[in-house]
Amino acid sequence: MASGKIFFSYSRDDSEFVLKLAKDLRAEGANIWLDQLDIPAGKRWDAEIEQALEIAEVQLVILSPTSVGSNNVMDEVSYALEKGKLVIPILHKDCQIPFRLKRLQYLNFTNNYDKGFKELSKALNFEKIAEKENDSKIIVNGQPEKPSHKQASIETEQKQKIERDLDLARKIQQGLLPQCIPDMNGLDICGEMIPAMQVGGDYYDLIQISDSKLFVVVGDVSGKGLSASLYMTKLQTMIKLSCSDNKSPKEILIDINKRIYTELDKSWFVTITLALFDLEKQRLTFCRAGHMPVLQATNGTVQSYRTQGLGVGIEKGIVFEKSLVEEEVKLSPGQIYAFFTDGVTEAMNEKNELFGDENLNAILKNKSKVRSSDIVNEIWSSVKSFRGEAEVNDDMTMVVVKVK
Repeated sequence: MASGKIFFSYSRDDSEFVLKLAKDLRAEGANIWLDQLDIPAGKRWDAEIEQALEIAEVQLVILSPTSVGSNNVMDEVSYALEKGKLVIPILHKDCQIPFRLKRLQYLNFTNNYDKGFKELSKALNFEKIAEKENDSKIIVNGQPEKPSHKQASIETEQKQKIERDLDLARKIQQGLLPQCIPDMNGLDICGEMIPAMQVGGDYYDLIQISDSKLFVVVGDVSGKGLSASLYMTKLQTMIKLSCSDNKSPKEILIDINKRIYTELDKSWFVTITLALFDLEKQRLTFCRAGHMPVLQATNGTVQSYRTQGLGVGIEKGIVFEKSLVEEEVKLSPGQIYAFFTDGVTEAMNEKNELFGDENLNAILKNKSKVRSSDIVNEIWSSVKSFRGEAEVNDDMTMVVVKVK
């Protein structure tokens, strides 16, 4: 792939899509520069963007009705073309492609994100990483040189130590997840997290603050492995301390963002859904910080709540606060609420097809008489069957809450 920095030109209306794409590219090892993630506090945005655009080798232009009408985006495109940089247009939403970009082949993400990402990976030459790694090995008589017995022994010991450390981290992380489900009259609850590696960046919690109030938390760090797990462990502690009877989900997320912003590496962020079930008032209040939608299944239909909100750690102050939208829904018997991470709907099979929203929604329909634990088990079984022999590509978390 291109070894230099990759610069994003986009409209703020497309932030959620851009953050997801940046997260996935970084997981592949791409050298991403994104204004929302990489501009230090107190720095001038215009100066930082100009500098990043100057040193970037690749420019990804996110095309949508608002971006093609943005003078700033089009100015960045003109500069990149003038300097001979690799410009890759990405069609996010159907729109009229600007004249200056019509001569460039664009990548279509409008109908199939996974297919678009695969084509983008090819355009950025991800596969050349493996070729370079193979080229760097010492060759003797046409074959890679075998390590000495001493070297092999050292490598084995190091590998075993890493595996022991990861196994310990996995046990610690699993121990931080809810060990028992709160027993609340009126709610049937089940939750589970399945890491893609020994440890992962997904997290969920069930925090009961009274006989009638319960916080449900589901989060996803922009990464996998030990580092993601450590960030999530720190976040879990903050959330537990912040959840109280006199705070709304939005107020808690604003508080958490301010506290964790300085501790997160600038290339990391966290998406979170925080929901408060109030059985006394028969009300659900929730807020999404860049996370997956909240699903409500009732009477054979599934409604998706996609309220706005930036991910935690992207911006420290007023921008993050203004982006959050808190939603209230009346609770009724038979309703099923699903809180999950993108690893569920983006589970891939051997044909690189996604499990998708439709498959998940189909499972949730007409389940008003089914226990939440059986619903979760059916989801895992369906995902496993859909995936076939394909490897697990992301952590998966699912929390199902059924109103009795």
